[in-house]
Amino acid sequence: MDKRDLQRLLNQPYKQENWKEIIQFVFPNVSILATPKEFPVNNDKIIKFRQIGSVRLNDGKNLALFELLLADSVNIQRNRVELNNEISKYIDQEQIHGVLSVFEQGTDDYRFTFSARKTEFDEEESDFVQKKTDTKRYTYVLGKNESCKTPAERFYKLSENKA
Repeated sequence: MDKRDLQRLLNQPYKQENWKEIIQFVFPNVSILATPKEFPVNNDKIIKFRQIGSVRLNDGKNLALFELLLADSVNIQRNRVELNNEISKYIDQEQIHGVLSVFEQGTDDYRFTFSARKTEFDEEESDFVQKKTDTKRYTYVLGKNESCKTPAERFYKLSENKA
């Protein structure tokens, strides 16, 4: 797969099969669940929330692959912080160190978000501090109405580090 193939896949409306192909191209140790794990939802903006797999990184950390179906009322272009907060609850820093999430509504466009956090000891503060990804930095709207050039480039660059 080259950058153009990747961009072409990202440019299509969300399909789980395409997403699995992308993730397996980008990351070395991907496990896809035979039956997705459903999570209970307490948010009227989320219709369905499930884990479709995981990625084991070379440093031993794990990323969960989440897929969320959103209500029609959610503005997928603008709700990135609230959506990130919803998925970040599942980062326990023991089994799940980060999440790769797709938010979709069955329309032409969807959102991808990467979120991670870790706790470190800060010697200057003499306390533990939590570091997490910027909620606005690692999220992209993908699909038919987007160019998908930057995410394709970033995913391709990640794929080159697979070994």
